[in-house]
Amino acid sequence: MKTIGTCIGLISCLIVSACDSGEESNDQETTENDQVEQRDEDAKKVFQDALAEANEDHDFKPENDAGEEPDSVFALIHRGHQIMNGYNENGYDDRPYNVENLKDRAESNIKEDIPEAYVNTDDDVLKKDLEDIFYITYELKENVENDEERDHLVRKLRDIYADLDYYFLGNETWGSMDVTHYAESQSENGQSDS
Repeated sequence: MKTIGTCIGLISCLIVSACDSGEESNDQETTENDQVEQRDEDAKKVFQDALAEANEDHDFKPENDAGEEPDSVFALIHRGHQIMNGYNENGYDDRPYNVENLKDRAESNIKEDIPEAYVNTDDDVLKKDLEDIFYITYELKENVENDEERDHLVRKLRDIYADLDYYFLGNETWGSMDVTHYAESQSENGQSDS
């Protein structure tokens, strides 16, 4: 009888323990979700502030005579592709490709380069991709010390920049990745190479 009572007691403890563990897990998930939502809200605010500043500084450069986008758009895409590809190929210990330079580049892109390109284009599809680049770059800046997350975000940015380099700038050296809104719009318009 004593054994049955002990077994019932142990089972009860296990059930209570499992319930408590589930509650702790739910609390932890809720906290993590709240942190992600707050980070997303912070990123949106930073983006809106950066756009407002870029609009104030915007000198309304007209498109050039060929109807092409201003240099800020080309520079962001070309330089972004080159830099992310460099990090992907060289890692983070090479002199120009180190974590500190990556942080600086992300900060510059967030505060100046992406917002400037955004206000200098009239292409709504490209603007969607520039927003994606902004938010991924913001996430990269926040996670630059996390090796796994940093590598993932650098690859993601490299693929987006490669796509825009191919479809938007017409650079066929690297081929397309077909991961952007711009690539999708080109496919829908029958301008894809596939």
